[in-house]
Amino acid sequence: MTIEAHNVGLERSGVTLLSGIDLTIHAGAITTVLGPNGAGKTSLLRSIAGELQASGEITLGGTPVREWSASERAKRLAILPQHSLLDFPFTAEEVVQLGRMPHASGLSHDRDIVRQALALVDGHFLANREYTRLSGGEKQRVHFARVLAQIWEPLESGDRFLLLDEPTSSFDLAHQRMTVDIVKQLRLQGVGVMMILHDLNLAAKCADHMVLMQCGQVSVSGSPCDVLTEHTVKEVFQVEAHVDRHPRDGAPLVII
Repeated sequence: MTIEAHNVGLERSGVTLLSGIDLTIHAGAITTVLGPNGAGKTSLLRSIAGELQASGEITLGGTPVREWSASERAKRLAILPQHSLLDFPFTAEEVVQLGRMPHASGLSHDRDIVRQALALVDGHFLANREYTRLSGGEKQRVHFARVLAQIWEPLESGDRFLLLDEPTSSFDLAHQRMTVDIVKQLRLQGVGVMMILHDLNLAAKCADHMVLMQCGQVSVSGSPCDVLTEHTVKEVFQVEAHVDRHPRDGAPLVII
């Protein structure tokens, strides 16, 4: 099963945000999307999620995304936005519980999944704390747990996908590493992941497929080794960089 975007375009108030985007997100693979600010990364993610009315064709399992019912789509596709606005005095556990709403799997079963998801993101101690009183990084971990709970279990038919928009932006180094480890676990479970990142080296450590965007278009895509070259980094980000290989895993290592 795949998510496929063909010739996707998007205009808002006369400004072209996306143009001619072709992208395939495979189940059991991690696709990272990178690019400078304003490149169209978030617009692409929101278009794939069905939140924006883009032109072209976007399908989930061969069916246009918008033709899926909200509940069936939510069982297969979870989205972690860049900013999650929530001002209600819910506990962290109650926020994560929102991820179980598409499923009719029982209160006790759902509560067990919620606790497991919080533990996975190093947030078990947050369960009974009021969400609005958490730090930025703690809130981000709670929302990460929420989308994990949403697609926690394999489906009887079809695959699961997770779209993450800068999931590590408020994380320290340990929790950035935790995020990479979790998405790698999801890949082994057959989950397809699309992840927007700004850290080139973090993306290189986990990506099966990498996409560099510029001015609303795909500048280059392929394996991390094919994409992260000194030429492409200079062309897309306008900075001089040296690209080496990580001594442990051989992934591209961008040194600026």
